[in-house]
Amino acid sequence: MMDSKCKCSGGVRLCPVKLGISFGVASAIFMIVVAWAGWLGGYGKSLVDVWSATYPGFAPTFVGGLAGAVWGFVYGFFFGAISGLVYSCCSRCGSRCKCCDNGSCGSNNNNKIKG
Repeated sequence: MMDSKCKCSGGVRLCPVKLGISFGVASAIFMIVVAWAGWLGGYGKSLVDVWSATYPGFAPTFVGGLAGAVWGFVYGFFFGAISGLVYSCCSRCGSRCKCCDNGSCGSNNNNKIKG
């Protein structure tokens, strides 16, 4: 999930697609568990009622849980991808590793950023 060009702490970047997929899967699992808990045991029905106003098809039923999983994956994917892009952008802004200039990251100046 991480891609590092510099061995120092400033050059670590996240892959937005992989982070989006992992957030999407986690959100989908959470929404399906909440819907099926409301369906099978009556737990969280008020939460499902609130979310069903936002997510069409989401309900405390088997099919409603699957619809919630789709919505959860979509929203989770976009949130994770945008978070990964923002993190990578902020990481690039601070990626001028001063520690690589003196070889302290064990690099013999191979990772020195020119500019």
